[in-house]
Order: sequence, then C-alpha cells, then structure tokens
Amino acid sequence: MGVLDNPSKVDTVQDRGEQQYRLDHPNLTEREAIAAGSGGSKQVIVEVGQKLDKAHQTSSLFSTENSFIPRARFDEIITPEAVLEIIPHLRGFEKESPARHNELAQDIYYGNGSQGPCRRLLGVLLGIDRAEDLKQHMDDQVSDDCLPMLMKPGTDECILHCRLHGSSHSFINQYPRPETRKHFLQWSRRLTPTYVTYKRDHGHMHYVLEQGDPFPMTMPDASPVVNANAAVCQGGFAEVIPARIDVSGGNFEHHTFLNLDQLFALKRLRHEFGDDHEKHRKVFELEVQSLLYADGRAGRHGGKEVHLIPLLATFEVCDPQTDMRTYYLLFDWAEGNLKDFWNSETSKSIIRNMAKLPWLAEQLYELARALNIMHNDRQHKMPSDKTDSNLYCRHGDIKPSNFLVFPNPDKKKPLEKLFVIGDFGLGRLHSKMSRSKQDPKDIATTATYRPPEFDLVGGKVSPRTDLFSMGCVFLELITWFFYGYEGVEEFSTERLEPSTTYDGFTEDTFFTLSSDRRTAELKDKVKNWIETRLRGHALCSEYLYSMLDIIENGMLHPDSEKRLTSEKLKNKLLSLCKSGKQSRSFYETHWTKTSQ
Repeated sequence: MGVLDNPSKVDTVQDRGEQQYRLDHPNLTEREAIAAGSGGSKQVIVEVGQKLDKAHQTSSLFSTENSFIPRARFDEIITPEAVLEIIPHLRGFEKESPARHNELAQDIYYGNGSQGPCRRLLGVLLGIDRAEDLKQHMDDQVSDDCLPMLMKPGTDECILHCRLHGSSHSFINQYPRPETRKHFLQWSRRLTPTYVTYKRDHGHMHYVLEQGDPFPMTMPDASPVVNANAAVCQGGFAEVIPARIDVSGGNFEHHTFLNLDQLFALKRLRHEFGDDHEKHRKVFELEVQSLLYADGRAGRHGGKEVHLIPLLATFEVCDPQTDMRTYYLLFDWAEGNLKDFWNSETSKSIIRNMAKLPWLAEQLYELARALNIMHNDRQHKMPSDKTDSNLYCRHGDIKPSNFLVFPNPDKKKPLEKLFVIGDFGLGRLHSKMSRSKQDPKDIATTATYRPPEFDLVGGKVSPRTDLFSMGCVFLELITWFFYGYEGVEEFSTERLEPSTTYDGFTEDTFFTLSSDRRTAELKDKVKNWIETRLRGHALCSEYLYSMLDIIENGMLHPDSEKRLTSEKLKNKLLSLCKSGKQSRSFYETHWTKTSQ
C-alpha cells in the first residue's frame, strides 16, 4: 500500500476542499431568516451577473490558464439578501408569497434537509445568462454538491455527469447546444476553486482534481524579491514556480510561514516516463513518503521549528481523456538556495565577519539536527502516530542547491538567513534492517558531492552517505566564509582531476580511489586546502578549527563505518555552540595547533 492510500497519514480530498471550507465558515450553513430588502426590478439579475464577471482572476500556472472567482469575493456578491432579491424574478418562483420567497432564499443559500445549498448553482446560471432555469435544475436535484460536473470522455456533445449522484442530470443535458453545457462547466469550475488546508497535527491533505479545476493561486506581482526567483526553476524531474494563494482560498493558520511574504512554491513533476503512469506515480509517492516521514518526526521534537522544508499539500490532476495524471507539491517559497546566497550581494557583508560566526554555527547545528531527525538515529523509540521508529529516511541528494535559504523571522537580523534542507526528490524511506543493503549503482545522486561508496567495489549506501555529502557542503560553507563565492569556485577548480571512474573525463569530487577500487581516501588537494587555506587562515578561530576537524575526520572519512552518525554530529555541533556562548573568544580568537 502506497503512502497516498494510507488513511492514517493522508486525507484524500475529492471535493476540492468544499467540506472543509464549510466547516471553517459555519455562517454559510447555519440557516436563519433573511432580512427583507426594499425589493427591486429584474435588473438585479444583470447587475449581480456583471459583478461576477468582474470578480474572476486568471491563474496562469505553468502556462495553463484557468480563471476562478475568489471564495470571499463570491460570498460578498452572492449574499442571502442578494438571493432573496433575485428569487421573485425567476421562472417558477414569481407567484410565491414574500414569506415563501424568504424560505426559498434560505433553501438556496443554506440548503435544507433534503438538498444541499444552491448558491453556486445560482452563480453559474447567472454567469451563463440562464438564471431563470434555477427551479428546473433544483427540481432535477442539482445542488452545489454536484458542482463541478464531469464531462464524459470520448464525445464532442459535452454530456455532463454528476460525480455526487453517479449519473447524469437530465435537465442540464437537454440544453440543445453543447456550447451551453461547456459554458456551464467552465463557470462551475470558476466558482469552486480548490480550498487548500494545512494542519500539522492532522493528516496530510492530498487533493484529487480534474483537468480544468482551478488552483486558487496566481503568480505574484513583480517585486525585487520575487524577480530574482520568479523564472521557473527546472530540475531533472520537476519545475517550480512561485504562487500566491488567495486569502480565502486556504487555511494555513497552523503553519508558521518560512517566507515572510507568505509566498508558496508549487512544484510540478514532469512526465519523464511516457505512458508509464505507474512509474510516474511511484516517483511522486517516494518523494511524498520521505517528506511526510521527516515532517512527522520534526513535529515531535519539542515543538521547535526544524530546518526541514514542510510539505504543505499535494495535488493530483487527472485528464479524463487519457487518464494521464500530473502531480504537484506545495511548499514555502525560498529566497533562493545556498549557492544563490553565496553569490548574492547580501552575503558579502558576512564574509570574514567574525561577529556572524554564532549565526553560522547555529545554522550548521540546525542542519545537523534536521538530518538527524530524518535519519532516526536514536536507539530508543519515539512515540509518533505519523512515523514508524523502525524506519529511517536518507535524503540522497545533499548539495548546496538543495539547501534552501529563507529570511530570518527576526526582522532586526536581515542578513542572518535560515538554511533549510529541501528537495527530497531522491529521498528514500528504508527499514533499519536494510541500512547496509542498498547497492549504490541503483541509486541516483549528484556527482560532486557523492561519497566514495558510490564508486567502491561492494560499496553500500546507508544514512552515513548523507554525512559525507553534508561534510562537503559544510567545507564549502567555511570556504565561502573566508573567501566568498570566488573561493568556493577556486576550491572546485582545485579538486578537478582525471576521473578514476570514467576514462577520459575530468571530475570534481572530494575523494580518490585506489587502483583496485576497493579503498578510497580524501584527495590530497582537499586535505591541503583544509590545512593551508582554512586552518592556516589568519581568522581561523577555535570554533572554525574545531569545525574543520569534525568535517575532515568525522564527516569526510572515506570509510563509511568510521564516519560520524548524524546523532553524534548533532551533539558535537551543539557542544561547539555551547562553548561559543560561554566565551566569545571561542569564535573570535585565532587558533592553531600550538594553541591547544
């Protein structure tokens, strides 16, 4: 059973969040008498329809245009009073008494015991200039719960099918022109945008949509912050765009936004496997499974925010004509990644600024803590209804571009960004029994930051694989602190050597292999860089000296069995942070071997 089929972890939402929206807005379902207005002419139908025309927004995500009317704006237009004002002018309702009109308006707005509300149905009919047909649709048992209907595949006649009743309503399909039914379907979707909810203590929300169902999202307005990132970010299997969710299009009250502007990142998985729908879904499920595992464990660590990117929601959009499914994941939108940060103007004021070392030390500790949470290295079991303590998650693709950078929630410290582990595209869940049983030849990774076990004869992958990759990134972080982005690039150039894996190629790695490919060691150029360019730097303090020792001898050990576990790494970095709090000289005073 895949994670998406596990009801204890995932709530599959088939109604675009409509039920949750009503729970969050009880005023829409608590029936009450409607205050009578002064009455009016039939012109009210035209006026309300025009308001709906002007209210729609265009959601241009991934070059796909869908329009929607924000839920809050719809509720401002289609009020109980507006419904009451319209009712007397509709066919079949004209001769009813004022008291009956009030009762009918309540039925339409709130629903009654036998039929759900019909507010959106009225809105759809106003949109297509068919408001006078409301009674016939209601008599045919159509309500808001039937919207949007589905178009039967394989026909040009646009026969609409009700997913609620599992059949077709006769009246809607009696319209003589298919265009009228298509227009009805378009307006049905426009008035039922997905309502997205994130509740950390509840199951993950997975929304199953039909092609054409609109996301309640728009591309953000142009701004200096967004412009630097707004182009579609493309990776091997996905592309990511920034999106802003309409304020009434979701409920995120249980989420502490990493992005202070409350921007979201919408990630779409590409169709890399042709018609192999099963393989496409498997890739999606593996990423979701790893993210939910990490998020579940993060939520059980004292309530403190963890430097792991939370998965806020997922979406599955089905094309009924082909049964092709497109998968989306929703995250916080980052300012950029670690590589972007190193190369930014903002970061230049931090380079060789010893006053910023406590911040850097905290970020390295928090990243180690986040990795430890993923790895589940503790020996004792931790109670959790979201995770299994016999499982661990290996990230599998740790590199600078997969560390996301977010603004500091403390606006007094704008330079001191938050580093967060993101992109679990290669992440995998494993049982503890399988920790030493993965053949690295079957696993994708990023070449520069890969550990030796990917190339060694008989090499096996385990959680400590991530430790080597993180050690590479930490080493580049300290290089950046001393020399800036130019230093990181220079270090990369220094590492270039003829590949011991691929004849005729030059390769940037941190290790070299023996001729029989059974043992490995750190490249001499890496050791020399650490010793002369980093430890030998005039600003190398006791903290940095200690950190370099942990990286070289604990994280970058060529033998994975002798590498630190993430639990030990976390504890060592916490100890360094405590030493720094006890004495500022720990961060600021130059340190050498003779200082010990």
